[in-house]
Formats: sequence, structure tokens, C-alpha cells
Amino acid sequence: MKYKYFVLISFALFSLRLDAQNLSIPPSVDLLKYVEAPNLVQTTRMWGWSRDGKVAYSTETKNMDEDKNNVSFCVFDFVNDKTVFKIDIDSGKTEDAATAYNKRRDEIKNAMSRYSIVEQQASYLRFPIRKGNESYRAETSYTMKTYRPGEAGYQGLFPNGGSEYREEYSIVIHKNNGKQKTIKTYTMYSGDGIYGDGPGFELDVCGYFLSPFENRVLIVILRFEGYDSIDFSGCHLDFGF
Repeated sequence: MKYKYFVLISFALFSLRLDAQNLSIPPSVDLLKYVEAPNLVQTTRMWGWSRDGKVAYSTETKNMDEDKNNVSFCVFDFVNDKTVFKIDIDSGKTEDAATAYNKRRDEIKNAMSRYSIVEQQASYLRFPIRKGNESYRAETSYTMKTYRPGEAGYQGLFPNGGSEYREEYSIVIHKNNGKQKTIKTYTMYSGDGIYGDGPGFELDVCGYFLSPFENRVLIVILRFEGYDSIDFSGCHLDFGF
């Protein structure tokens, strides 16, 4: 009888150790709840934040062509707006999220440690940002400049030799003190008869997260360029205004 109890206790302790090794999967966040994007179906999870402007997140999207889920885990530097770590995980269509992420458990844990990510959630909010007497609103701007053959700035990008168009799509943050700063710009080129000669690209600001450790926000951007996708950009609320 004592041996039986010993086996049961040992098995229970072993199971607890296994559970302790597994990842704690964060809840999903609906990044599109403040905008309309019926063509984008994506599950996003925010894993944590660092004290120096980095965030760990993951995405899960269904791949209908290959009958599987595309799962990615990333660390994004929202000081410099660049991905500093990414792994793609093969996941079966019926596989749950915990199983998928735990396949690469050690790599995820090592990345969280390397980039000093603290497992902490932050609220996902809609603009404007309000902090005490300060407020911030976001807007998108569009400019286009035309370059004709022979003019300075003409690059001869297209084989038909016609006019070229430099299009810039920007996210601009306005503070209630009257100052503003551009946090992200997308540049596209088009030409006569090539992608049309007007806007072929769309942006929308979805919402933001305020870092738990800094007065810095992670802004969520919906980008359309033939299909919908999500981008991120950072903005420190104390500097640049």
C-alpha cells in the first residue's frame, strides 16, 4: 500500500513539473474591434513587455490552401519599429494553441529572457489617448508627387517611360498642445498605366497599447495593399512634441 501511494505521489509531482515547464498561453486580443476589416481573420496574443520598448506577441491565421494554421511568435522593438526575433511554427488545423506554442517552448522562453520580456498584459484601447490634461489623436495623411521624364528626381522605374508618382502614406500623432509628429511613413511608386495613377494603398489606425513600464504606446495599424494586414509602430508620449 505504501508503495502504491509512493507511485501516485511521484507521478503527481512529475506531472506538476511538466506543467511548470509548459508555457502559459496569454489570452487573445481582438485588434480589429475598433475598425472594420471583414477579410482579415487573425488571432493575436500579447505575451509581455520589456522596460526598453519591446513587446512579445504571436499571431495565428488559418491557411486554407494547406489545411493548417500559420503560427508565429515575434519580439518587436517599438523604439526602432523592427522585428528583432521571429519563429514560425507548423500547426495542424485542429491543433490547439498551447500544443503549437509548446513545440517551440524553449526558443520562446529563451527569447523572452534574452529581450527581458515581463509576462504582463496591457489594455487595448481606442484613440484618442488621454493622460491627465494631455491628449493625443491619430490621423493618416497622403501626399503624391509627380516626376516627368527629364525632371530631377525621375528614376525611370517603369518600362513605358511615362510619368512616375511617389506616394507617401503616413501616420501622424497630434498632441493637444498643437504639436505633432509623424511616426510611420510608407512610400510607394507607381507610373502611367501601372497600378493606376492615384492611391492604391490604404491605412487605418486601429487602437493602441500603453506599455506597463514606459510612457510609450504601441500603435496598431491596419494596412491594405490588395489584402488586409496588421502593422505596429511605437510612439513615446513625452518626446518629439
